[in-house]
Amino acid sequence: MIVDNSMWYPLRFRRVQQFVLDSPAKLIGTPSRPGVEIVRVSHENVHRVADFGRKRYIRTFRSHLCRGQMGLFAAIDQKIVGHAWAIICREPFCMGNGYFRLDHGEALVHFCRVNPEHRRKGIFTALLAELCRRLFDEHAVRRIYGDVLVTDPAPMWANLRVGFARKRRC
Repeated sequence: MIVDNSMWYPLRFRRVQQFVLDSPAKLIGTPSRPGVEIVRVSHENVHRVADFGRKRYIRTFRSHLCRGQMGLFAAIDQKIVGHAWAIICREPFCMGNGYFRLDHGEALVHFCRVNPEHRRKGIFTALLAELCRRLFDEHAVRRIYGDVLVTDPAPMWANLRVGFARKRRC
């Protein structure tokens, strides 16, 4: 008997805190950070993620764009220092990242990072607020979800500062 182990992967459990923002009225106005420019990720500028030190993300970001996801870059002096992405469900239902069920008109914020040397300056909060604002305004999203590792408190606080509420979904 031959056993094919190529399909076996280690199972990894991660505890996450889920957040929900279900109205643009609940979005707390977080001011943009002085000197920080927030730009939409496009096929024309996707290569700029290399500034972030993540040249390998170019292919991933192109794939996100091709699947209709929305991404934003945060730049300081024309150099990318952060990014944030959202999966937008345009079907009756979708599976965000293979595990998070979304209904039509909902979005899941994911794959957000700020360069370590630029953290603790409010860049992520401004980036997240702008992403949510654009999801509500440009894509008529009715609800935005986020899930954050419980071992990473900074993005949890950023979600709360933007107006998200803690949520448990079954």
